[in-house]
Amino acid sequence: MKPRIIVCGLGRTGYTIYSLLRQQGATVIGISTEPRAGEQANIVVGDLRSASTLMKSGIVEAHTLVIASNDDAENLPF
Repeated sequence: MKPRIIVCGLGRTGYTIYSLLRQQGATVIGISTEPRAGEQANIVVGDLRSASTLMKSGIVEAHTLVIASNDDAENLPF
């Protein structure tokens, strides 16, 4: 079974991570606050701080959680 990865925040950095993981064949779910044009499958639209959004994305079965903001300076320290 492929690892299930959830990417929270599909801004520039998060979407790049999401896309690269999918290209590698990983099972990836994205969480975005807004719908992404042309990208419907495997993306949950909602507040990533909400328990219901995380449950809808399959957080219980996830092996990995990636949190990415649209501020690259915030992404680097983590």
